[in-house]
Amino acid sequence: MKIKNNGGIVQEIEDIKLILKKYYKQEELDKLNTKTRKQEVVEARQIIHTLLRNMSANRYSLKYIGINTGYKDHSTVLHSIKTVEDLCFNRVYKKKFEDIKFQYLEQQYYFEPIVRCPELFSFDEYLK
Repeated sequence: MKIKNNGGIVQEIEDIKLILKKYYKQEELDKLNTKTRKQEVVEARQIIHTLLRNMSANRYSLKYIGINTGYKDHSTVLHSIKTVEDLCFNRVYKKKFEDIKFQYLEQQYYFEPIVRCPELFSFDEYLK
């Protein structure tokens, strides 16, 4: 597994926005850096905060994440992460978050398939 050489936090935010396009409207994603409290925008912003803090290979500080996501305070970023953790008790929200997280991690890392002794793993007997 190799870490991709990314272009910093701004590039990572753009990468996450591309993933979030499946789940949120483009107009809402364009408003991420504003002060709006619209539920869809806040939810997307919270997911970005959580992924950048917990899943990023760079492990950005709360302050740095806040500055790059609409000049939010570090405590707002911390609250966002806690909110996402709390919302993951809802099965529907957890499924959506897990899908987004998987796509983000898949995008951030190169996974090299490891094949050891392919002759030992014959699936012909299972197909009968």
